[in-house]
Parts: sequence; structure tokens; C-alpha cells
Amino acid sequence: MQRFVLQWWKNYLRKKTPTDYLVWKKKYWRNLLKKIGFQEILNKKDIDILDAGCGPAGIFTVFEKAKVTAIDPLLVQYETELSHFSTEKYPNVTFQNIGL
Repeated sequence: MQRFVLQWWKNYLRKKTPTDYLVWKKKYWRNLLKKIGFQEILNKKDIDILDAGCGPAGIFTVFEKAKVTAIDPLLVQYETELSHFSTEKYPNVTFQNIGL
């Protein structure tokens, strides 16, 4: 199953530049938080966030101050096979390569 998920991401991101995709995805997450009334948590430092099944551009991308744990069984593959994902870009995030 995971093989198909990784292939889907490769196909989906193939024609998207990393910069354009990440700008779009961050805007998506911020708009979602605003719609559900949680935009105020974006700048909080004293909260813990869990992004379960984070994928290569989960909600972890918009939390720059909070302590975030992002888990996904394909993190190693995302890092090695997708130019759209790099753990180094998110120093406040602890990434864990575990299944759900």
C-alpha cells in the first residue's frame, strides 16, 4: 500500500516546482485554520502539535514556533525521493518515520 502512496505523490508533484507547491500548501493550511477558527495558534510557542500522516507538506509547515511532532511511514522516502520535502527546513519539527 505504501508503495502506491509514494507513487501517487511522485506523480502529483512531478509538474509542480517545490517553491510554488509549498507556497500554495502553506496558504491552504493557513486558510483552513482560519475557517475553523484556529488561526490564533499559528504564532503560539507554548503548544504541542501532532501531525499524524503528515505527508511531504502537512500542517507542520505553517507552525514555526510551536513544538511539532510529524509522523508518517514514508518520511525517509519523501526525503530521498521528493525534492518538495526536506526535514532541514523545519527545525522545530520532530519527524518520526512510523506507521499509523
